[in-house]
Amino acid sequence: MPLIDVTCSYRVSDDSKRRLVAELPHIVSVAVACAAEPYDGCLQPGDVLVRCRSAEAGDRFDIDVLIEVKSKWFEGPRRRS
Repeated sequence: MPLIDVTCSYRVSDDSKRRLVAELPHIVSVAVACAAEPYDGCLQPGDVLVRCRSAEAGDRFDIDVLIEVKSKWFEGPRRRS
């Protein structure tokens, strides 16, 4: 399950944040798809987690949007022939 962290500056509108949260799961699923974890185009609840937050006053944040994607896949044990 990919985890997407989105941090937005105060300049990003609520509508833009909603679009990011709505569209990023599909975009990231296509990007991280591989033979072992193929993406069938049909996301289910819990397949991708998106966390969106606003940059805080103490943050040094010079860009409008920071998107971080965390995804890991561990191959299962191989069977010996």
